[in-house]
Amino acid sequence: MPKKILDKITYYFALIVIVFIPFQTPIQNFLEKRLSPSLSFWLTHFYEPVIIFLLIFAIISNVARKDFSNWKAKIPPILLVFLGLASVFFIATGFSRGLQGFRFDFIGVLFFLICSVALMQKAEKKTLISAYIFVALIASVWAIIERFLPLNYWQLLGVPSFGWGTFTVVSVYQSSAFLPGPNQLGSYLLPAVFLLILNKPEFFKEGILSKITRAVGSILLISAIVLTFSRAALVGLILGVVAYIIFIEKSRKRQALYAVILLAVVAIMASYYLSGGREARDLFTHGSSQAEHETALSSSLTEIGRRFSEPFKLTFGSGIGDAGPAALKYADGFISESWYIQLLLELGIIGLALWLYFIFVTLIRLYRDKNAGLFLGLISVSGVAIFLHTWADNPAVAITIFILIGSYLYENSN
Repeated sequence: MPKKILDKITYYFALIVIVFIPFQTPIQNFLEKRLSPSLSFWLTHFYEPVIIFLLIFAIISNVARKDFSNWKAKIPPILLVFLGLASVFFIATGFSRGLQGFRFDFIGVLFFLICSVALMQKAEKKTLISAYIFVALIASVWAIIERFLPLNYWQLLGVPSFGWGTFTVVSVYQSSAFLPGPNQLGSYLLPAVFLLILNKPEFFKEGILSKITRAVGSILLISAIVLTFSRAALVGLILGVVAYIIFIEKSRKRQALYAVILLAVVAIMASYYLSGGREARDLFTHGSSQAEHETALSSSLTEIGRRFSEPFKLTFGSGIGDAGPAALKYADGFISESWYIQLLLELGIIGLALWLYFIFVTLIRLYRDKNAGLFLGLISVSGVAIFLHTWADNPAVAITIFILIGSYLYENSN
């Protein structure tokens, strides 16, 4: 397949996936009531076989043209993919479970690889970012409006066991719009906040009206994140703001002003927690959910400590699919409530080190190239992943941000 055709197919495929992936869960739930589970699954996961074929064609095309440019940026994710596949075949509890774990863990990385070898024009890259921000704004408006809709309104639309009315923090309902849950929605919106402010989408014109509109959009996005009552998403937002103050903002006066505002917000939250009574504390600790998180963390850390007497497991893990979302699906294994602990359990020190190196190298490149929006977006989502299996159980944000980063990092792009 000619390179130009492959690049164009990859661009349109990436654009379709960016628009579709946030709606995947409600569409699948809707179809499962009308079609077989197998057909519903593949109709809503069409991108998985497609990306495999695109990667195969891309590899053949690169080898045939002897084009190995920009390989330095691809080495960490390629090693991660090979390590994951080796775990599927040689270490995982079973092939099927290992394959499920690989799908959960590295679908975003596969999108990074295919987009990082596709030569896209500047206008196409801007369109990808604009499409994501547009869908994110729809999700934020939806998350706000749904608080005025009847509980379980999704059931009236033919989508069972989904959305508004399903998730609560003690007695407070959490917004989730059309994402699978409030944590997923909060994480999904985070990069959009920084991209909207720092990487102006092409559908906004220049001038004061654009600045006002973007400010309103960022307020909508942040409001929706707050209404998810996702603690991890709030931590991710704060980390992104702190990174902006330290790395992006150059004015000392504005740095000081933003730091004071951020500290004031944190102080208000802390005051509310300390003086607001049990209901206020439960709003921050999520009631019994906190105990479940602590239990999961404790059991995971105990297992990691035990593995110091088993060097192979400590180094290479007990097999991909042994922790995180795959463990939930198979009703055994470890639910660590942290992507990084999940990687350490599944792929050992090697897997965790490769992931951290991959993210570090990518952040350095984004920072040097002055792509502040993606730089802060990646930091914020990586922060969320400390407390959740974000890169594994939230394909909407994992796939979207890696598409955007991969397409941007093509070294010879125009």
